[in-house]
Amino acid sequence: MELILRELERNDEITSGVSVAKLVKSWPSLIERATKAVRDAFYSSPQQPRLLNPDSIKRTIADGVTQELLRCASKDTNGRLKLVKFKESLPEADVEISDDVFVLKAEYYHYLSSNCPVM
Repeated sequence: MELILRELERNDEITSGVSVAKLVKSWPSLIERATKAVRDAFYSSPQQPRLLNPDSIKRTIADGVTQELLRCASKDTNGRLKLVKFKESLPEADVEISDDVFVLKAEYYHYLSSNCPVM
């Protein structure tokens, strides 16, 4: 069994975790994504390796926010993004995987904040 797992990992079919760089690179466009959709993409997309631990994406998101590559947001009652976490350390335990919490690339946030009132 261990030999099979090592081969799957070597071929990038499965992984114990994903780097922030790989997550940002695989992001399809400048859009916000629900944290649940980010996690689920690793099980639905043939281009992504399967996560051995679904909660490992929390570590990736936390690292991305801490490194200022990602922003965490929620939406107000009008559907506008409201930043929750940025430019600060984010513990993995504080990352919520749901349809109501969003992550966005830093450059998307900069685009939004310069072209329309987000906050």
